[in-house]
Amino acid sequence: MTTSARETHPPLPRLLVTGAAGRLGRLAVTHLRQAARYDVVATDVATIPDGIAADLTQPAAQWDGFLDGVDAILHCAGHRGPGTTWQEAQELNLDLSLRLMAAARRRVKRFVFLSSNWVMAGHRFTQGPITVHREPAPINPYGMSKLAIERAGIALAEAGDFDFIALRIGMVVAKPLDAGRRLPSMRRWSQEMWLGGEDFCEGIEKALTAPVNGASVLNLVSDNPGSRWDISETRQRIGYSPGPGRRAEVQPAHEAAEVTAARLDLCRTEIVRHLAAGSADLPDESAARCAEILTGEEKAPKHLP
Repeated sequence: MTTSARETHPPLPRLLVTGAAGRLGRLAVTHLRQAARYDVVATDVATIPDGIAADLTQPAAQWDGFLDGVDAILHCAGHRGPGTTWQEAQELNLDLSLRLMAAARRRVKRFVFLSSNWVMAGHRFTQGPITVHREPAPINPYGMSKLAIERAGIALAEAGDFDFIALRIGMVVAKPLDAGRRLPSMRRWSQEMWLGGEDFCEGIEKALTAPVNGASVLNLVSDNPGSRWDISETRQRIGYSPGPGRRAEVQPAHEAAEVTAARLDLCRTEIVRHLAAGSADLPDESAARCAEILTGEEKAPKHLP
């Protein structure tokens, strides 16, 4: 009498997605589950279908059980947007992320963090390509919190706790654009960092699975002609292969707003320069320069947003 052994398959890699109720979290979970190559665990502070409700602002002992058996984390949770206050950035971005990282140490192989283009926002009116090696330039609490989380992840990777990849996400547009359609009504800065939904999904999947070690900080935008955002290292490091992007097209109605934004940024830079030097008051010459900038007597920079 003979018996046939049941064919066995190795278990699918288990991926945890935090912030799964958010726009990018939902997009990621949908893509990863449809790929049918992974066991996807989705979690959010909100109750979600086929997910786990967990408040990551609470002590890890209340929720870290879902880390058991997880191979990689895609961390999307946090407070988003440039209007984030310092308190929100601390509690909902920095503290939350550090708590998750501490719980994941030596339990998961890889930690992928959705960082943000806001880490580099101060380069909007500068010249030259925006590479991952260029000096960070956050201009608000949101961008600063993202940078701090990047640095914490790098430190933990260097300590051997897990491999870490931070993706500086561009402006995600989930729906594909037909060749005849213009980009959404965004300024040049936003258009140059346009990130199609399919490219976002490919980027996060490659970041979760590419055979790389250590720590990486990578730009994630589509392959937009003329864009200052450099994705060469993203291609090389994780094999990112985006589809054709879109060249920025600034609509005539927005030209005046572009110039005003450039002038305001010049003025802000002048003020910050003196405050950083320890000046409590703005010198008369700097005040006069700001007035010239705002009234248009001084020309705006050649490279507009």
